Amino acid sequence: MQILEEMGFQVALLMGNQVCLDVVAVQIHLQTESFILRKEYNAILGQKMPRKLQVILSRKKHNC
Repeated sequence: MQILEEMGFQVALLMGNQVCLDVVAVQIHLQTESFILRKEYNAILGQKMPRKLQVILSRKKHNC
């Protein structure tokens, strides 16, 4: 999750176990951030984001 923070995204905060937000809003936010992050990752490094990181970004379940 450190790479997300370094790139200026707050996704890690939304996925924290202690943080409970409106699940629908969080899902939409994560999907949007995931898409943007993948585009920037591809542009910066000229390669696709590793599948493992994509899975982390696209998770829809939130433990509250």
